Amino acid sequence: MYKFHKYLCKLTYDYPFQDPTLPMDIRLDNLMSLLTPEEKINMLWMDGTTPDGELPDLAVPRLNIRGYSWMGQGYVYRSASNGCNINCYSSVTDGNVSVLPQGTGIASTWNKNLIFQSGIMISDESMAIQYNYKNKSIDYKTGASSVINIARDPRWGRVPETYGECPILTSEIAVAFNKGLMGYAKLEDTQLEYGIYKVIPVMR
Repeated sequence: MYKFHKYLCKLTYDYPFQDPTLPMDIRLDNLMSLLTPEEKINMLWMDGTTPDGELPDLAVPRLNIRGYSWMGQGYVYRSASNGCNINCYSSVTDGNVSVLPQGTGIASTWNKNLIFQSGIMISDESMAIQYNYKNKSIDYKTGASSVINIARDPRWGRVPETYGECPILTSEIAVAFNKGLMGYAKLEDTQLEYGIYKVIPVMR
């Protein structure tokens, strides 16, 4: 809301976490103190789309926190003022890019340094495509990676995207890959699949 005082317009906030002038740690501490355990857990998920329609939005209306579908294109098309598509990734159709093995192939190397360098290469290529791409409404600065699900059921169609069934190997490789991918303010990665774990039982 706006508060007028001596001809000046001063913006006021209901909660400290909404105030962008405060230090980030103060804002985060305030927000965490206000959220319930269920709301905090929901923050790890994304809105999902199933054959029966979209799953419920995960907003927090009582704190005036709007819902956001981290990877749902339908939500983006409906909600963005310009209808832009932010769920779009670099591929061979967008220029000359390197092709790497899927997750299980990467994990089989057991080479953290090689995987770190792979992440750097991917982010460099994505940034180059973003810079040269004419349609600036399409974002190549975000990535749906890594798939850190532990492969618990070989019948799941996305097992090849995972790093396998070992939690220790998965964590080591995920850290190396995503450090290379993010670098210093290069790409934003999305650790999968907190949200998909929510959707899979509904889609079976």
